[in-house]
Amino acid sequence: MNQEYGNWGWEIFVYPSYIVVAIILLSYIGYSYFSLINSLKDMRNEGYFENNDDSNFNFSDKSSESDLSGKGSDS
Repeated sequence: MNQEYGNWGWEIFVYPSYIVVAIILLSYIGYSYFSLINSLKDMRNEGYFENNDDSNFNFSDKSSESDLSGKGSDS
């Protein structure tokens, strides 16, 4: 009986701490999910996903284009 009382003593602190950690983790996941959804809505409203001409991927370095075409400085 004394051993059961000892086990009850640590269970008071351990199991509620599991519950607190689970609540914090679930709230963080929920916050991250809704933040992602709001960011995607804002990007869609600004027209970010409407450009299909790859204008978001402009490279300013022209030397990389010649390297990709196979006409590098090796020849």
